[in-house]
Amino acid sequence: MTTKTHHLLPSHLIAKTNQYVVMVVDDMAVNRVLLSKVLHSAGYTVIEAESSDSALELIATGTVRPDVLITDVEMPGKDGIELTEEIRQLPGSLGHLPIIVASGSTEAAIEMDAYEAGADLF
Repeated sequence: MTTKTHHLLPSHLIAKTNQYVVMVVDDMAVNRVLLSKVLHSAGYTVIEAESSDSALELIATGTVRPDVLITDVEMPGKDGIELTEEIRQLPGSLGHLPIIVASGSTEAAIEMDAYEAGADLF
């Protein structure tokens, strides 16, 4: 892997760094890295978590304060739906963290479950 940019865009066309922090939760490293690269290129600060438990620990202990969380649905242990439900139970503003739930599945039931758990977007 290289840190060299792969584009020759003029600097005025490249997104400037912003102040938003996005947490990406996915057990598959390739998915986390890909999404993180896209978000970094758009100027976001990205925090990666490989499981629901590690994401919850980082958020609940105040180690990180993401502005939005993007989570996969299907993960070992707690899935993204359970993660969403648990975040919604956190006190204060933590429980109102915007959550985007993503899945490669086309099952309508998964989307409905995500919204019922408190997801803001699927």
